Amino acid sequence: MNHQIVSKFFDTSERYFAGVGDLAMLPINVHLSGERRLTTSAADSVAALRDVLRPYRFRFVDERELQDGIEKVLAGSLRGYKREAVLGPADRPDFLLDDGVAIEVKVDGSLAELLRQVSRYASHDSVRAILVVGTPYWIAKIPSEIGGKPLVGLRLVASLL
Repeated sequence: MNHQIVSKFFDTSERYFAGVGDLAMLPINVHLSGERRLTTSAADSVAALRDVLRPYRFRFVDERELQDGIEKVLAGSLRGYKREAVLGPADRPDFLLDDGVAIEVKVDGSLAELLRQVSRYASHDSVRAILVVGTPYWIAKIPSEIGGKPLVGLRLVASLL
Protein backbone atom coordinates (compact mmCIF):
# COMPACT_ATOMS: atom_id res chain seq x y z
CA MET A 1 0.00 0.00 0.00
CA ASN A 2 1.24 3.43 -0.88
CA HIS A 3 0.04 6.08 1.56
CA GLN A 4 0.61 9.71 0.96
CA ILE A 5 -0.39 12.42 3.38
CA VAL A 6 -0.11 16.01 2.31
CA SER A 7 -0.71 18.78 4.81
CA LYS A 8 -1.15 22.44 4.14
CA PHE A 9 1.15 24.87 5.87
CA PHE A 10 -1.20 27.64 6.94
CA ASP A 11 -4.77 27.51 8.14
CA THR A 12 -7.34 30.30 7.87
CA SER A 13 -5.96 32.09 10.93
CA GLU A 14 -2.50 32.10 9.27
CA ARG A 15 -0.90 30.41 12.24
CA TYR A 16 1.83 27.98 11.31
CA PHE A 17 0.48 24.49 10.72
CA ALA A 18 3.18 22.07 11.75
CA GLY A 19 1.35 18.96 10.64
CA VAL A 20 1.29 16.09 13.10
CA GLY A 21 2.82 18.20 15.85
CA ASP A 22 -0.37 20.25 16.06
CA LEU A 23 -2.28 17.33 17.50
CA ALA A 24 0.24 17.11 20.33
CA MET A 25 -0.37 20.79 21.07
CA LEU A 26 -4.09 20.39 21.75
CA PRO A 27 -4.88 21.36 25.37
CA ILE A 28 -6.59 18.08 26.18
CA ASN A 29 -4.67 16.83 29.20
CA VAL A 30 -2.66 18.43 31.93
CA HIS A 31 -0.55 16.55 34.45
CA LEU A 32 -0.64 17.85 38.01
CA SER A 33 1.10 15.85 40.72
CA GLY A 34 1.06 12.80 38.46
CA GLU A 35 -2.71 13.03 38.03
CA ARG A 36 -4.20 13.34 34.56
CA ARG A 37 -7.13 15.72 34.26
CA LEU A 38 -9.16 16.68 31.24
CA THR A 39 -8.87 20.39 30.60
CA THR A 40 -11.32 20.69 27.74
CA SER A 41 -14.90 19.66 27.28
CA ALA A 42 -15.69 16.64 25.13
CA ALA A 43 -17.20 18.96 22.51
CA ASP A 44 -14.04 21.09 22.40
CA SER A 45 -11.79 18.02 22.22
CA VAL A 46 -13.62 16.46 19.27
CA ALA A 47 -13.90 19.79 17.44
CA ALA A 48 -10.17 20.43 17.92
CA LEU A 49 -9.35 16.95 16.59
CA ARG A 50 -11.58 17.57 13.55
CA ASP A 51 -9.79 20.87 12.93
CA VAL A 52 -6.38 19.17 13.11
CA LEU A 53 -7.37 16.44 10.63
CA ARG A 54 -9.22 18.78 8.24
CA PRO A 55 -6.15 20.17 6.35
CA TYR A 56 -4.77 16.72 5.54
CA ARG A 57 -5.37 15.15 2.14
CA PHE A 58 -5.40 11.38 2.35
CA ARG A 59 -4.96 9.15 -0.70
CA PHE A 60 -6.73 5.83 -0.32
CA VAL A 61 -8.72 3.24 -2.19
CA ASP A 62 -10.60 1.75 0.74
CA GLU A 63 -11.51 2.33 4.37
CA ARG A 64 -8.47 0.46 5.71
CA GLU A 65 -6.08 2.71 3.80
CA LEU A 66 -7.86 5.82 5.10
CA GLN A 67 -7.56 4.42 8.64
CA ASP A 68 -3.84 3.85 8.03
CA GLY A 69 -3.42 7.48 6.96
CA ILE A 70 -5.28 8.78 10.00
CA GLU A 71 -3.16 6.53 12.20
CA LYS A 72 0.00 8.14 10.81
CA VAL A 73 -1.31 11.51 11.94
CA LEU A 74 -2.25 10.15 15.38
CA ALA A 75 1.04 8.25 15.82
CA GLY A 76 3.04 11.37 15.05
CA SER A 77 1.08 13.37 17.59
CA LEU A 78 2.40 11.66 20.72
CA ARG A 79 -1.24 11.32 21.83
CA GLY A 80 -2.32 7.98 23.20
CA TYR A 81 -4.84 6.01 21.18
CA LYS A 82 -5.95 2.46 20.45
CA ARG A 83 -6.90 1.21 17.02
CA GLU A 84 -10.00 -1.00 16.89
CA ALA A 85 -10.51 -0.49 20.62
CA VAL A 86 -12.86 -3.08 22.13
CA LEU A 87 -15.71 -1.37 23.98
CA GLY A 88 -18.00 -4.41 23.99
CA PRO A 89 -18.72 -7.58 22.02
CA ALA A 90 -19.86 -5.71 18.89
CA ASP A 91 -18.47 -2.25 19.58
CA ARG A 92 -15.06 -1.37 18.10
CA PRO A 93 -14.50 2.21 16.99
CA ASP A 94 -11.67 2.56 14.49
CA PHE A 95 -9.73 4.63 17.04
CA LEU A 96 -10.23 5.55 20.68
CA LEU A 97 -8.04 8.35 21.98
CA ASP A 98 -6.97 8.42 25.62
CA ASP A 99 -9.17 11.48 26.19
CA GLY A 100 -12.27 9.49 25.22
CA VAL A 101 -12.77 10.72 21.66
CA ALA A 102 -13.74 7.83 19.37
CA ILE A 103 -13.04 8.08 15.64
CA GLU A 104 -15.18 6.15 13.17
CA VAL A 105 -14.02 6.06 9.55
CA LYS A 106 -16.52 5.60 6.70
CA VAL A 107 -16.15 5.43 2.94
CA ASP A 108 -19.54 3.82 2.25
CA GLY A 109 -22.66 2.60 4.01
CA SER A 110 -25.73 4.53 5.07
CA LEU A 111 -26.44 7.24 7.59
CA ALA A 112 -28.87 4.93 9.42
CA GLU A 113 -26.17 2.25 9.78
CA LEU A 114 -23.69 4.81 11.08
CA LEU A 115 -26.14 6.22 13.61
CA ARG A 116 -26.89 2.76 14.99
CA GLN A 117 -23.16 2.07 15.28
CA VAL A 118 -22.16 5.33 16.97
CA SER A 119 -25.19 5.16 19.26
CA ARG A 120 -23.76 1.93 20.66
CA TYR A 121 -20.36 3.60 21.11
CA ALA A 122 -21.97 6.53 22.91
CA SER A 123 -23.50 4.16 25.46
CA HIS A 124 -20.03 3.37 26.84
CA ASP A 125 -18.60 5.50 29.66
CA SER A 126 -15.12 5.46 28.09
CA VAL A 127 -16.43 7.39 25.05
CA ARG A 128 -16.82 11.14 25.68
CA ALA A 129 -17.34 12.23 22.06
CA ILE A 130 -17.32 10.78 18.53
CA LEU A 131 -15.71 12.02 15.32
CA VAL A 132 -16.90 10.51 12.03
CA VAL A 133 -14.35 10.90 9.22
CA GLY A 134 -14.94 9.85 5.63
CA THR A 135 -16.30 10.47 2.18
CA PRO A 136 -20.09 9.84 2.15
CA TYR A 137 -22.25 12.90 1.43
CA TRP A 138 -24.39 12.17 4.49
CA ILE A 139 -21.56 12.90 6.92
CA ALA A 140 -22.62 16.55 6.70
CA LYS A 141 -26.09 15.51 7.89
CA ILE A 142 -25.19 13.78 11.15
CA PRO A 143 -26.73 15.19 14.33
CA SER A 144 -24.53 17.21 16.67
CA GLU A 145 -25.17 14.86 19.57
CA ILE A 146 -26.00 11.20 20.11
CA GLY A 147 -26.69 9.51 23.41
CA GLY A 148 -25.96 12.81 25.15
CA LYS A 149 -22.43 12.96 23.70
CA PRO A 150 -20.99 15.26 21.01
CA LEU A 151 -20.98 13.83 17.48
CA VAL A 152 -18.93 15.66 14.85
CA GLY A 153 -18.41 14.88 11.18
CA LEU A 154 -15.49 15.57 8.86
CA ARG A 155 -16.20 14.90 5.18
CA LEU A 156 -13.02 14.47 3.17
CA VAL A 157 -14.15 16.05 -0.10
CA ALA A 158 -10.73 17.21 -1.30
CA SER A 159 -9.34 13.71 -0.80
CA LEU A 160 -11.74 12.51 -3.48
CA LEU A 161 -10.18 14.73 -6.15
